[in-house]
Amino acid sequence: MKLELVLGDQAAQGEKVTGRVDVVEGGASRSLTLTLSFHEQTQSYSAVRYSSGGEIHTGELVTGQPVDFDFTVPAEAPPSLKSKHAELYWELAITSDEHGLDTHARQRLEVIARA
Repeated sequence: MKLELVLGDQAAQGEKVTGRVDVVEGGASRSLTLTLSFHEQTQSYSAVRYSSGGEIHTGELVTGQPVDFDFTVPAEAPPSLKSKHAELYWELAITSDEHGLDTHARQRLEVIARA
């Protein structure tokens, strides 16, 4: 199984985001789950401060099949930030629930303050 996320690189607080998962190599999957999470990270510390998601597809995945999805960035979402000593970032993860090892695809999403 091989999955590819197709998604813009940036979104504003409270914005609806659309994207899709392209199934590059299909196979037996029970479901696809989308998770949006907010991470804090330094050299000595890492934490997930927010995580939300849900199922976007059930059943087998066929090579070439697109799976469309949408979600809304929380209105109170802290903007992404990177400095010399720390990073705050948002990440979108797709997980295919399979017998044995699951397949994952991840992509960071820069969240910007709404003007």
